[in-house]
Amino acid sequence: MNVRQVFIVAVIAIFVSHTHAQTNWLWKNPTPQGNVLRSLFVKADTFGIAVGDVGITLTRSKSAFLSPVYPVTSTLRGICYNKDTSWVVGDGGVIYRSLDNGVTWSSQSYTSVSKVNFHTCYALSKSNLWVAGDSGIILYSTDRGENWTKQTNTNKRTINSIANGSPRPNVYCACDSGIILEALNYGLGGFFPVANKHKFNFHSVAMNSTEIFFVGDSGYILQRDALGDSTLTDTLMDNGANAFYDVGLASPFVVVVGANGAIKVSNDDGTTWSSPPSNVTEKLYKVGLSANFATSGVAWAVGENGVFLKTIDSGKTWARLDTGVRGTVYAAGRSPNGDLYATSLVGKSYRLLNGKSLWTLDSLKAGGAPRLTDIAFDKNGFGLLATYDIIALRTADSGRTWTNVTVNANAVQVLGVATWTTLGLACASNGVVYRSTNKGLAWSATVTNNTQPLYDVDVSGNNAIAVGFNGLVLYSVDGGQTWKKPASSGTNSLLNKVRFFTTTNAVAVSSNGVIIRTLDGGVTWTVVVSGVTTPLNDVAFHDDKNGIIVGDGGIILKTNDGGKTWTKDQSNTSYDLKGAIIVDGTTALVAGSKTTILSTSNSGLPVNLLSFAGHRLSNAKVLLNWSVANETDNYGYTVEKLSSPSAIWNTVGFVSGAGSTSTQHAYSLLDEQSSTAGLTYRLLQTDLDGSEHDLGIVEIAPSAVTNDESVSLNPNPSHGLVQLGFTLDQSENARISLLNELGVEIKLIANSIYEAGRHTLEFVTEGVPAGSYRLRIVTPSRTKLKQLVIVK
Repeated sequence: MNVRQVFIVAVIAIFVSHTHAQTNWLWKNPTPQGNVLRSLFVKADTFGIAVGDVGITLTRSKSAFLSPVYPVTSTLRGICYNKDTSWVVGDGGVIYRSLDNGVTWSSQSYTSVSKVNFHTCYALSKSNLWVAGDSGIILYSTDRGENWTKQTNTNKRTINSIANGSPRPNVYCACDSGIILEALNYGLGGFFPVANKHKFNFHSVAMNSTEIFFVGDSGYILQRDALGDSTLTDTLMDNGANAFYDVGLASPFVVVVGANGAIKVSNDDGTTWSSPPSNVTEKLYKVGLSANFATSGVAWAVGENGVFLKTIDSGKTWARLDTGVRGTVYAAGRSPNGDLYATSLVGKSYRLLNGKSLWTLDSLKAGGAPRLTDIAFDKNGFGLLATYDIIALRTADSGRTWTNVTVNANAVQVLGVATWTTLGLACASNGVVYRSTNKGLAWSATVTNNTQPLYDVDVSGNNAIAVGFNGLVLYSVDGGQTWKKPASSGTNSLLNKVRFFTTTNAVAVSSNGVIIRTLDGGVTWTVVVSGVTTPLNDVAFHDDKNGIIVGDGGIILKTNDGGKTWTKDQSNTSYDLKGAIIVDGTTALVAGSKTTILSTSNSGLPVNLLSFAGHRLSNAKVLLNWSVANETDNYGYTVEKLSSPSAIWNTVGFVSGAGSTSTQHAYSLLDEQSSTAGLTYRLLQTDLDGSEHDLGIVEIAPSAVTNDESVSLNPNPSHGLVQLGFTLDQSENARISLLNELGVEIKLIANSIYEAGRHTLEFVTEGVPAGSYRLRIVTPSRTKLKQLVIVK
């Protein structure tokens, strides 16, 4: 396949050219996602939110999964909910709040303790809630998380779960090392250990006004009468074999979930238990009972691999909601019209339409159930699919329609394909390379003087390379008409994939971690240190310097020197990664087992772009903001503007970069000559050697903001204290609040009666993410709006 074109099927992943592991690989599965889900709440069968690794918040609404939202990149371990307000907590001491059912999240700050990993949160009411975690830290808020106070606890064990049996003021915590904590007055008097003979970790506690349940390691369920002072009652469920991670209570029903897909259900307050099959083997970390569980019988459970279970009969039977087609994705590609394809050995193909966010199952209408192993597109819409059979699939319209073509009639398997304008190449299990010069309509065998299997082929102009069994390499300098063997490939390993990254330079990867590299079209090869011994399955390059390799066990390697050296990157998965594709200058995907599809917005660039956004200050001014995690040999940034689809890009301004640094930097540029029409801005980055890279675009909608001139905000943009001035014509009540871009109120500033005249007050924007907001003043007589931009 030709990797010099952006359309080429390359291994799905693009990396930034710095030396630090990224954490921005996010799940883009055709099914919800595959990262660990660690906690959830269920409001009703029509709505709930789950959270987990890599900062995912996954919302299920009206029997469908919405696109995941990632307020942070660190692991989220706990979530609580009360009256349309949600809080999530996790590693690094993060606390985030949502006032719009998980659509947007804002950070909740605190100064009472140092940052620790938070494992749990519990909302007593819309205003009162607890957060707890490592080192026995317990924080309590009485104002929806605006302010936090540390509650007394002399025990330093990790707190995994916290619960209250309202209306009683008792609070209990389940902790590591067999510690159970109790507080009698909502924790105001402190938390103290409860006598307990067990020393294993307790993972969860659930309670109501009459009883308490604890679960943890060693297969125990502990029960206590909350009204009395009786000792804990043990119920040994699994002879110590399985850990239980969570317990849900809606008396008389109790539901427990744990390791190996274990589920235990009681409908008599824990007197007797049943073990309904979950039909999964993953660890189940959390169970959530709907608010109307007593009448609906609806509960969900989540855990490893993104497993998401549901019951509608009070736990008697469970169905997996995240199944889809859990096959392995072996190949992926991007067509010239921007559609993305991911294919598998079970004959399934997924398609992501250009500009869309959800994958759909695509019907290729191929004969039988072909096993799809490789895909390639040329820039003009010609594409091929290898089927592991004597046929290939062919398209001439960028994948909208596919037809079967017979590559050979000798019952050999087509394993790899490549395209270049009208040229098509297909390598096979009999060691032959088949060639087509009319976009795959007719095929002929070339002479390779080889009978060993060939697993992949790539072409760049007149140069072509095929690789296969036992370190086999063939090269061609005439577009695949004739083939030669190099003196040595440098390895006896099975070579899975080969990719050109210039017309002469290419890299091939093997089944035992070996990487080989050529700079002369395949004539000579050198072995490159990979640092791994696991199978490497695909390789792709963003340009002549930056590239990636993916392999089994979630391996992603990256290079920023044309494949001379490779370093590990963080994929946030242990699934086998098989294929990859470069989408554009800043976006890439990787795909593999369990229908895993991951995405990153930072490709092989000298800077790790974190964000790029624009906000209108007025009809004539637009503020552009961007931030980067680190920079390598960075000269600076140019912002260009496109005022209409037919116009050319015009330079708005230039901002100097920081050279080489591993420190996060934020930049901004003000366009003082904008218009009320829709605008498109482009961010370009220039290296010290003059190389230029397109980092991405941001679109600004036509101006629809009416700023009330009687309202003043100073400073604007703001990054802290804001002074608000407004005028009222008569004495009346004014509710003053801050709205996000969706029109959702995220911060109440004041709600009081003011006399007629001019008023001034101050408020702080701490905890509000950078972005564009509207300040709204609502009185019985009118509503006033003023735009406010917050920068960090």
